[in-house]
Amino acid sequence: RSTLFPYTTLFRSGSAEGVVSTYVLAQELEGTCGNVHSTFRSSMNVQAGGFLLHIGATTDSLSCLGIAIPENEIKTLLKWTRRGDLAFLSKGVLRIYSRAGATRIEYGDFKPVDTTVPPLGDGWCVDVLRSAIAAIDFCGETGLPPSQDLAWVLRDLSCAALGARGVESVRAAARFLVGRGLGLTPSGDDFLAGYGTALRARSLKDLLAGFSMDELSERTTDVSAAYLRAMAEGHANSAFIDLVRSLRVGDGDLCQGTVAEICSVGHTSGHDSLLGFVVGMGLLESIGGPGCFACESRTGRIAS
Repeated sequence: RSTLFPYTTLFRSGSAEGVVSTYVLAQELEGTCGNVHSTFRSSMNVQAGGFLLHIGATTDSLSCLGIAIPENEIKTLLKWTRRGDLAFLSKGVLRIYSRAGATRIEYGDFKPVDTTVPPLGDGWCVDVLRSAIAAIDFCGETGLPPSQDLAWVLRDLSCAALGARGVESVRAAARFLVGRGLGLTPSGDDFLAGYGTALRARSLKDLLAGFSMDELSERTTDVSAAYLRAMAEGHANSAFIDLVRSLRVGDGDLCQGTVAEICSVGHTSGHDSLLGFVVGMGLLESIGGPGCFACESRTGRIAS
């Protein structure tokens, strides 16, 4: 058996290197057992006690579902961890039992990061967001297949964000989008997470009632359901928290940098979630309007 880190504590009490989402700290995870749900190039998910815990690197945006450890440590952990490995959480400690032995991550001593979506208030800077997204080709970068139905759905969600539609429009659009697309977080789900974050920031709580989590969870992946549930409870990944804060204070540099950080996530996930946020902020017309999402290309040929 490898002796690289058998029964080794990667992080000891008082470690200043790790961070943890306040959403994670609010969960009842004491004494829960589970396993490694999925692994990626630079992160992994552990499912225990009905909760999906994300473990990523401190160099990346913190997931509202997660904890983050230094990049070299997550690389070491991923080298030996496999899907299905046992996991146990107790007293702020995550233990993962891999082929290399038992790894302890004492996340209870990590620095907490508030992932609660802050309210924007009435004086947020719309021009700062318009400027930050001006060069983005949302029609070309989204993972949502163009169609007339998609255009209608985006129109309805835009109208709801602007006060011209009600919660039923949001509910119908959520049914259309949930689970639509490929991957562990389909594009439609990423869009909904971004849209819901914008509604929360704008305190449009009546519209948030359109997200029926019992129904939506049954129609998508475990990972997407976990993020949508966090969104419905008022939380978002740290990059979106920074984005909302940049708009509240009118910080153009922070907004531009955060938008770039969001767009770098995944193959299309970042653009999909940012598109949802933009529509939720009432700026669909600023990126070409719903019509461009009915086209197969930027030349304007309408999708069949």
